[in-house]
Amino acid sequence: TGELIKSPARKLKNPTHSFDLGDSFHHYDPEMFTITAYLPSEDMETEKQTRLKIPCYPGMTVQQVIETEIPNLINKSYLVYQFPSKALLNPEKEASVLQGQEIWIELARMHSPEEANDQRFAVVKELYRTEDAYLEHLRNIFDVYMEPLRNWGMPQSDMNTLFLSLSRLCDLLMNFFSELELAVKSWNTRTTLIGGIFKQYHSFWDMYIEYAQNYTIAMRLLKQKRMDESFTRFLDIKRGAAMHTLESLMLLPVQRLTDYHRYLSQLLSLTSRDHRDYQDIRLTVARTEQINQARADELVYLQNESKLEQVQLQFPSDNLFLTQTLDVIDASTPKRSKSVIQPPIPGGKTFNTGSSLKYSKTSMHCFPVSDTDSIDSSGSRKNLRMYVQEGPVKLLVMNKQLVQERYLFLFSDLLLLAKPANKARTHQHRCYRLKNRLRLGEMWLSECTNEYVLSNHQCDSSFIIGWPLTNCIAMFSTIAEKLLWFNHISKNIQMQRKLCLSDAISIRISNSTTSTINVIPDFMQVNVSDQATDVIKNALDYFNITEPPDEFQLCVKLAKEDKEEFLHGFECPFAIQSHHNRQQIDLSGDMRPQQLEFVIRRKSSNPVSQSSRHSHTFFNFKKSRNKIKKGKDKIVKDEKMFGVPIEDLITNNQLPEKLQEILIRLWVDGPSTFGIFRISGNVRMIREIRESVDGRIQVDFSEVSIHVVGALLKDLLRNIPGGILPSARYTEFVATNDIPDLETRIKKIRGVLLKLPKSNQIFLHYLLPLLHHISLHEEIN
Repeated sequence: TGELIKSPARKLKNPTHSFDLGDSFHHYDPEMFTITAYLPSEDMETEKQTRLKIPCYPGMTVQQVIETEIPNLINKSYLVYQFPSKALLNPEKEASVLQGQEIWIELARMHSPEEANDQRFAVVKELYRTEDAYLEHLRNIFDVYMEPLRNWGMPQSDMNTLFLSLSRLCDLLMNFFSELELAVKSWNTRTTLIGGIFKQYHSFWDMYIEYAQNYTIAMRLLKQKRMDESFTRFLDIKRGAAMHTLESLMLLPVQRLTDYHRYLSQLLSLTSRDHRDYQDIRLTVARTEQINQARADELVYLQNESKLEQVQLQFPSDNLFLTQTLDVIDASTPKRSKSVIQPPIPGGKTFNTGSSLKYSKTSMHCFPVSDTDSIDSSGSRKNLRMYVQEGPVKLLVMNKQLVQERYLFLFSDLLLLAKPANKARTHQHRCYRLKNRLRLGEMWLSECTNEYVLSNHQCDSSFIIGWPLTNCIAMFSTIAEKLLWFNHISKNIQMQRKLCLSDAISIRISNSTTSTINVIPDFMQVNVSDQATDVIKNALDYFNITEPPDEFQLCVKLAKEDKEEFLHGFECPFAIQSHHNRQQIDLSGDMRPQQLEFVIRRKSSNPVSQSSRHSHTFFNFKKSRNKIKKGKDKIVKDEKMFGVPIEDLITNNQLPEKLQEILIRLWVDGPSTFGIFRISGNVRMIREIRESVDGRIQVDFSEVSIHVVGALLKDLLRNIPGGILPSARYTEFVATNDIPDLETRIKKIRGVLLKLPKSNQIFLHYLLPLLHHISLHEEIN
């Protein structure tokens, strides 16, 4: 410990791969183990490192191990690599995958005096450093993946498709790097030739072109191979804690062409025309530009595909489905309700703007993927989703006055709201948890005014972002950053709205500007670009109301509920209705309509009343959907249900009505819900509903999140005194496992069950069929 040694990290040309084939499915011992770490020297130019044996314990992440044992790194930016492969590690991965391995810790680089004084040398040194790291990554392909795959039994023809062109390229790159290294070590800005090195290797670009042409074929083969779960698992284990994948590593040569063009263009701009290397650099820049332009579209697609993969790697606990269509994402996301919006009531009034509506289950009533999306021969859809940008933001949830630290990922059709999962010091170390996935076509933006923020500065660097669940103020650090985000989100919202099957949609709207009781809602159409203020104007014309529009406001509610949500005026009713329609779809054909209704009301003349209403104009349909109905006329006579003995739950050989409602809801929606009993529901909502049930307040379980319903059942089972299967019968139940004959074992189990108290048997008559029913759909849930 503490020994100073000459680190071999950059000297080994043929390091062994991280895991031997026999270790691929090894289960690590839960005892303490050690990792060897090479620590950075204070002198950034020296290769001397301190080697430490770091103790690790089960459950610790790579970052926790490092910062626990090496506290002087806590306030410094550093990267962690696996040694000797130099694979960048994900600090959120468990350190157990590195048992017996070595890691390399590298501090953030500072510019040397030479680079500060000689701009040409700074560019060349950066080219050299990135080329060194580039070659280390390529070695990972051979050491971590190629050799193990050969031993794993991959056919030679597949090995050639994946690695042959890369092998030829790497042979050339090793020689090229040696020449570049010599140029850096003997640098003279007046005489050292860089363009001449590229010129010397006349087949350099031909090798890259050959690799780029073969890359698409190799990726298609990998996609086919990954359909085999054992192959995918093998690659994941070989990857270990590294942040790369085989696909991301194999994309590097394609991306490196762009890097060469950038570095050489910078070098050319800093080189005088009379320099002996000027012409060679100029010709090399022209050659790289020619190659990049010839494959520009493909490169953009490949880089985007890699970026989607990199974003997914930053969400270790969430499946983002970034390569799937919006409809597939919806099918993979639990629905709150499974009902379908009904067509207009026969004979009801309609207001036609000239646009026809086209409904289909496939389109989910809104925002389909364009038919013009190209599909390659492998069946994957190109241009499906493009990465745009990412960055931090502070979101002020308007109806809660709560500021949240969030990180945004913007794509051509989606906006992801994420929360940082750790306190890592560098961007490469960040991991996130998904908080919300939003369709851009169902969002709206509005400029911020002083009505919503405390200062003019906040107003200038903020804008309002909304979707059919809430409105937020997005606050950025600078005005320029705010404008960039506003323009990019706005542009992609407009693009998504152009992909609608129709530019108008039918809404139910009622006139509550008079004292008329039992107002029958009419149907009118709204355009995709209409704001709530536009709908007010059209509705006033439709209802023949001549008063100024600014004396009225629009609100929205579920037709069967009394609670209304008042709109500010900048919301998009088209998006609200489309989102509601999509949420109501039941792919199995079951129909329980929950219609949405818009209401025109006069603004209150009472300032206090108006202020009270204004505070509720921010959407929160979640509270509306998960509504707990209270009131004197809503009180029922059920006794407590949670934490009571099982015999007290059973009355006249029946379960309590509320418990039956829970079981029925789980029977209907549980089989098709991913993680029905594994994903936890909202803790606050679980507590509130439990208190309501035990407080004899009516709860409509059809409107409660299905995961909350599942959590309530687990909570009830967990707190039954003595349990459903009494511990006194434990030995008898376990003994049935030793009976080899199935029929005999079933008969014996039934015999033990008949010994249970009558109330326990009745409960099991309800519970076991439900669990069996859900288990029949395990591939979904």
